[in-house]
Amino acid sequence: RGSGLKSVKESWLAKLGHWREALELYERRLVGNPHDVAAILGCMKCLDALGNWERVVELYFRTRLTLRSESTDPKVRKKAAALGANAAWSLGRWDDMEELVSVMEPEEPAVEGPFFRAVIAVHKNRYEDAALHIDRARQLLDNTFTALVAESYKRAYTSMVSVQLLAELEEVIDYTRGHLDSLRAGESPKRSRALMEKWDRRLRGCRLEVNA
Repeated sequence: RGSGLKSVKESWLAKLGHWREALELYERRLVGNPHDVAAILGCMKCLDALGNWERVVELYFRTRLTLRSESTDPKVRKKAAALGANAAWSLGRWDDMEELVSVMEPEEPAVEGPFFRAVIAVHKNRYEDAALHIDRARQLLDNTFTALVAESYKRAYTSMVSVQLLAELEEVIDYTRGHLDSLRAGESPKRSRALMEKWDRRLRGCRLEVNA
């Protein structure tokens, strides 16, 4: 019973944005049981929110045997891999990111897999592949977005962010292709400059938070 109360306390601290306090409690649980999957995922969420991506990746690979165990809930396995992939992407650790994304089955009805595959494809200049992954991610979002919006803005917020990220990924493709085409033609990359100005305006409108 006491353990259950602690778990509730940790999750509520995280929901309230008290990431450091929640992290401390999750870490205490891991000291007592290094195979506590809920505590591992809780630590990863807190570290991600704090922008401590090095530790997110380190924790994932240190506990991957537990996370990838058949006894681990597939949803937890996928969420941990997504957090790790996002952290590896933020650090530019592409090999680690590819390994983490490989955990996400292509046929899974979740947007994270195709989104991260699109990011990797863009990194490798495989723009046609990236476009296919972006289309797949949009199809998955379309299946859930309308229903979530009908329920509440809060429920739909994550999907709205995903829609924006997909649009920005397409802008990156447009920027790269436009810049290269202009260089080949010996022209001034006007389209690329216009996108840079758009991104600058967008960043100035963001809150000064790690996630933003």
